[in-house]
Amino acid sequence: MKKNTDSNSPATVRIKTVCIGELLEYEFYIPDYQRGYRWTATEVRELLNDLKEYQETHTKDSPPYYLQPLVVKKRKEKSSKGEQKYEVIDGQQRLTTIGLILHYISQKDPVVKLMKILGSESNRKCIPADVQAAAKDVPSPATVNITYETRDTEKETKNTEEGRLTYIIDKDDAESLDEYHIKTVYGAIQKWFADHSKQEQNREQKQNSEQEQNSEQEQNILRTLTEHTAVIWYEPDGDAHELFQRLNIGRIPLTNAELIRALFLTSKSTDIYGEREQVLIAEQWNDIERRFADDHFWYFLTNEDPKTYDTRIDLLFETITGMKRTDRYALYLKLEKIVDENRKEKTLYEIWNEKVIAPFQTLLRFYEDPELYNNVGYIIAAKKFGDTTNLNLNSLWERWKKQGTSAKNFISFYTKPMIQKLIGIEEGPNKLNHDKLSGHLESIKFDVNKLIAHNVLLLHNTLSTGNIPSTGKGLGFNFCDYKKESWSLEHIYPQNPQQEQENQNNYDIDKLGNLALLSKEDNSSVSNASFLDKKKIIIDKINKGNFVPLCTQRVFLRYYTLESEASQLDKWTKDDFDAYEREIVNTLSRFFGVGDKTSSTNDEQ
Repeated sequence: MKKNTDSNSPATVRIKTVCIGELLEYEFYIPDYQRGYRWTATEVRELLNDLKEYQETHTKDSPPYYLQPLVVKKRKEKSSKGEQKYEVIDGQQRLTTIGLILHYISQKDPVVKLMKILGSESNRKCIPADVQAAAKDVPSPATVNITYETRDTEKETKNTEEGRLTYIIDKDDAESLDEYHIKTVYGAIQKWFADHSKQEQNREQKQNSEQEQNSEQEQNILRTLTEHTAVIWYEPDGDAHELFQRLNIGRIPLTNAELIRALFLTSKSTDIYGEREQVLIAEQWNDIERRFADDHFWYFLTNEDPKTYDTRIDLLFETITGMKRTDRYALYLKLEKIVDENRKEKTLYEIWNEKVIAPFQTLLRFYEDPELYNNVGYIIAAKKFGDTTNLNLNSLWERWKKQGTSAKNFISFYTKPMIQKLIGIEEGPNKLNHDKLSGHLESIKFDVNKLIAHNVLLLHNTLSTGNIPSTGKGLGFNFCDYKKESWSLEHIYPQNPQQEQENQNNYDIDKLGNLALLSKEDNSSVSNASFLDKKKIIIDKINKGNFVPLCTQRVFLRYYTLESEASQLDKWTKDDFDAYEREIVNTLSRFFGVGDKTSSTNDEQ
């Protein structure tokens, strides 16, 4: 098949998890197009503290300690010792720091000390020849082989011995800013080990010599680094300099999404389903990203600000894996594990369809099905408490799979019972009737059940807005605009009126019949205003095209009050209170299927 050279076609990528111990087998080359080494003493101390904490707390079941990804490109030539050489495109800061730590530890190794002794001609004369020969066969301590392309243009030399990390460390003086930072961090590493060895010795009051203490601390860090620390090895094809520019403009690191995309577009997949399926995955990926770019779809699925995500598609992978995006590369690592577990029985394309496309299509169904839209959208948006705190997109997706992907069963046996809990009803759906629901709603008060009252009014708004999904503005409850603001409960008749207002109706102003949802900004400005003043503000917001929940609009337009009851147009009377509360009870009764009483609302009004 002819190679596809279209810039939009998926690139060939090799991606895997690599333990730091495996990096010792290679030689790394840092090209001069990269910025120099810029880590400080603070950063290396934080890394060493993390490694020490991991070493002290990890168990045999603990995952590795992960560093940032290492992006490399294989070089054609091999090292003088036959080692594979890799050009480091991204990750040289971490790789250099690891090299510095391992170099410091290696200097304490008996093998290195012996080699230094053998390096002196006078010493060699005193050591038997067979001992010298045997010493050469002793494995060298763990070190990372790194060479830096010389940046000093006056010397006009590149890739020489002077560019090796070990040479720079052993120099007496720094001759460049890069060398200054390397030597500064190396000094901080020496001090960290010395300080922690003294702390350990004082705390445990051991009689060990300082040398023994040093050796124990160093060996612990060495084991943690080489055996329990890993990087995501990311090896794309293409021009290394161009990739470096793309990764480093604005210092944007690789994201979970980029790593997952590469996972499903690896070169080893081409011999299984060919380039056609790779292109199809890439196109489907782009389609998914376009859907998540729609704010209405996004805010239906989550309450989170999209700016808190590296890429919006991470929300899909959070749903699939149940992992948090804030855990370092947790989404990628979980997807990698899922792929590995299914790789023997299924092709990568089949895994993609089952583990990524199927969940995404479920999210679309939640969004596009009228009943599912109301149920799912409300559950995600409602305030959580008690045993509802774990209600999220992942829990909905997991239950959907268990329920056999039947919308009817999903709603009957899962979402409606959950919604009952969110409005404070603990008993099972089969025990609920109209009188119980009505009694519960009429008992809710602002000063006692504020959170539940908020959830009831949100549900009333969601159900009242209509059963058509919000595929565009105004076609269903607008979770998008609702979530872009903060909302609170507003007393329709004020708690503390600005001026004396007549209240001859003897209704409880803290009950649902006197409460509505208003944005916190509006609420703070009108909380003590009269009904008429609040009404004017609401009408002004509606005229300006600002979002106001439908039921809040209807309250201040006195939509729920029969014409025969509407005797005082500019006041909130007991007739208004009763009609509004009755409508809430009837709307929720119809939703839960427990019957209702004749609504006072004229739907054609």
